[in-house]
Amino acid sequence: MPSKTPRAHLLNNLEDAALLLFPLYDDPTSRACLEDIIQAHHQISANRYLDRHPNVPNNAPRPSFYHSEILLFAERGIRHKQAFRMSPSHLDDIVDFFKDDPVFFSRGNKPQAPPKYQIGLLVYRMAHGHDCRTLDREFGVATGTVFKWCDRALIAILGKRSSFISWPSPSERLEIKARFLSEYSIPHCVGLIDGYHANLSTAPARDDAGAYHSRKERYGFNVMAIVDHTKRFRYIHYGYPASSSDQRVQRAIEPLNTPSQYFSSQEYLLADSGFTASSVLVPMFKKSAGQAVLRGKTAYFNSRASVMRVGVEHSIGVLKARWTILRSMSMRLRTKRDEAMAHAIIVACTVLHNILINTDQYYTNGNSENLPIEPYRGNVVEDEPGDDFLGAGRVRPHMRRRQELVEQMLALETEEIDLDNFVLS
Repeated sequence: MPSKTPRAHLLNNLEDAALLLFPLYDDPTSRACLEDIIQAHHQISANRYLDRHPNVPNNAPRPSFYHSEILLFAERGIRHKQAFRMSPSHLDDIVDFFKDDPVFFSRGNKPQAPPKYQIGLLVYRMAHGHDCRTLDREFGVATGTVFKWCDRALIAILGKRSSFISWPSPSERLEIKARFLSEYSIPHCVGLIDGYHANLSTAPARDDAGAYHSRKERYGFNVMAIVDHTKRFRYIHYGYPASSSDQRVQRAIEPLNTPSQYFSSQEYLLADSGFTASSVLVPMFKKSAGQAVLRGKTAYFNSRASVMRVGVEHSIGVLKARWTILRSMSMRLRTKRDEAMAHAIIVACTVLHNILINTDQYYTNGNSENLPIEPYRGNVVEDEPGDDFLGAGRVRPHMRRRQELVEQMLALETEEIDLDNFVLS
C-alpha cells in the first residue's frame, strides 16, 4: 500500500477536524475555528506541494528558514540561551555592533538576507560546534548559503577585532595593577598568560597533519592568551599547531619581544612554570629533579601566585564553555583557506567573549581571502630547565625580576611569614 505524503496527511487531518466541528456550527467559537480550517484546506489544496510557494520572490529566504526563525530567533529565556549562548537582547546588541559592515550590503540587484540571520547562524554554529553541512537542515537554507553567511559574519567580526581585543593603555594598566594588588597582594602585574588547545574533530588531510597532534591525543591549535582581572582577553596568538610547546609560542608573542612598547617600569605578566622567565614575564617556580616539595620563598611565591593565576584558566574555561566549537571544530583542514577559517573562528569567539563577559552571565553547560592567517614558524630549540642561580649567590639575569618580586611581596605582608616552615607540595 503506497504511503501518504505529508500534504495528504495534513489534508486528512483538517477534514477530520472539520467533521468534528460541524455539529457545533451554532457555537461562535466553533464556527470561527471551522472557517479557519476550511480556508487552510483550500490553500493547501491549491498547491501541489506542501512547502513550495511559487509566489515567493527568489530574493527572499526560503519559507522553511522563516520556520527556523520562529523556532530559534523567536525563542525567549533559557531556550534562547541554550541555542545562542546569550539572551535575546544581547544577541540584538551583537547584531547592532556588526550589521553595518559593508560585507552585508549586496553589490548586485539581489539583496542579502538580514544581518541578524547571518550573524545568528554563525553564533549558533560556534555555540554548538556544528559543521556547515549540518546547519542547512537546522536553518532551512542551502549548504552554500550557510558557508556564505558564516564567511560574511566572520569578516564583519574580524573587521572590528581591534575594538574588542586590545592591549591595555597606561591608564588601564594602572587599574589592572591596582586590582591585582588589592585582591592578591601581588604588585605591578598587568596580565595573566597561558595557552589552550582549540581542538579539531578530525585529523587534517595534509602532509603536516602530525604537527597538529598534541600530547592530549587530539588535533588542533595552540592558542596563547593574555587576560586581565575582568577575564577579558587582551592579546591572543594563534599561529602554531597543537604540538608546539608554550615556550615555543612564547618566542613569537610581540609584547614579549618588544616590551618597551607594551610595558612600563616593573610591569610584567604572570605565568605558570612552563614558561621561560624574562624581565616582563614571571613564571612560577619549578621543582628541580628529585625535589618533592618547594620550601621557603619559592613555596611562598607559588602559593600566592597560583591563586591569582587561576584567573586565566577561568577565562579560558568560560570561553570554551560558551563556544563549544573551540573544543571540537567540525572541519577538516585541507588548504590554507581551511586553516584561515579555523583561525578566524578562534578570533571571533574571543571577540564575542569580550563583548559578553561584562554584560551577560557566564554560560556553563554542566547538566576567504579576507580571513587572516599567521605564518607557520620553523623549529625552535627549547630552553633547558634550570634553577635561578649561577652559583655563589648570583641570580641568573632572566630570573632577577622574579626574585625582586618575591622581596616586594614579602615587604607588603602585614604579618610576619615563617619562611623556614613554609612548604608547598
